[in-house]
Amino acid sequence: MKIFAIIFLMATFYKKNTLTKTITFMSLMAGVNIVLSILGFFIPFLSVILVIFLPLTSALVEVNCDTKYFPIYAFGTIGISIAATFYNIDFTIFYIVPSIITGFLFGLMSKKKVAPIWSIFTASLAQTLISLLFLPLLSFLFDKNFVDVLLQIFNTSFAKVEDYLLLAFFLLALVQTILSFIVCRNELTKLGYEQNKISDFSAIVNYSGIGAIILSIGTFFIYKGIGYLFTTIGLFLAFFIMQKQTENREYRKLVIDAIIVFLNIFVFALFNPLMTTGQLLLIGFSPLLISIISLLKIK
Repeated sequence: MKIFAIIFLMATFYKKNTLTKTITFMSLMAGVNIVLSILGFFIPFLSVILVIFLPLTSALVEVNCDTKYFPIYAFGTIGISIAATFYNIDFTIFYIVPSIITGFLFGLMSKKKVAPIWSIFTASLAQTLISLLFLPLLSFLFDKNFVDVLLQIFNTSFAKVEDYLLLAFFLLALVQTILSFIVCRNELTKLGYEQNKISDFSAIVNYSGIGAIILSIGTFFIYKGIGYLFTTIGLFLAFFIMQKQTENREYRKLVIDAIIVFLNIFVFALFNPLMTTGQLLLIGFSPLLISIISLLKIK
C-alpha cells in the first residue's frame, strides 16, 4: 500500500529528535490515523486490513520521538478522531485506541531491544484488557448486551460463555497482534531497530511457561476463564521455546517435545468425554513438560 511507503519515508526524514520535527511528525502520524479512520467508515471491508496496519504509525512515533511526548500524540489522535468521526465513534474506540497502545508497546520494546515474544505477549494482553473494559461501552453505544448476543449465537448458557470469553478475546488479540507485529517489525528493522532473538531470553521464557501452567491450575478454582487464559499463555510460550530449540538445533529435545504433544493429545481425547469441566487444563501438560525439558541439558 502506497500510503505506508509514504509513512516510512516520513519516518526516515523526521528521525532526528528536535522538538520541531517531533511535533511535525506526531501531527502527520495523527493525520494519517484520521484519514484511515474515515476510510474505514466509508469502506467497511478495509477495517480488517487497517486493524493490522494502524499500529505502525504509533510505533513509528514512539521510536522516532521522545517517549515523554507520546501521550500528547495519543490523546491528540483520539480527540481529533472522535471529532472527525463523531458519527462513527465506535471505530475510534475499537480500532484507534487499541492500535495506539499496541504501536506504543511495539515501538518501546524495539528501542529497548526486547525479544519479539514479549512484544507480542504484552500487546495481546493489553488489547484483551481493553476489549473487556470496553464491553459495557459497546452495550451502551449499540443498545445491546454483547454477552446476550453471544448467548444467542452459540445457543448456550451464560456460565459457559463466561468461561471462554476471556480466552476468546485473548486469541483474537493474539492473531491481530502477530499480524501487526510482522508489519511493524519489517518497517522498524529498516530504521535500524533490531530486536533480540528468543534465545537471548530463553531462561525467562522457560520459567514463565512453567509459572503460567501452575497459575492456570491455581486460578481455575477461583475463576475458570483466568485458568483457561493461563493455559493458553503456556501454549504460546511453549511454541517459542520450540522455536528456540529449532534455532539452536536441539533436535533431541524437539523429538521429546513431539512425543509429549502426541501423548497429551491422547490423554485429552481419552479423558475429555469423562470430564464435565476443565478439559482445557489437560492441554497444559504439554507446555509444562516442554518448558521443563528445555531447562535440562540433553546432548
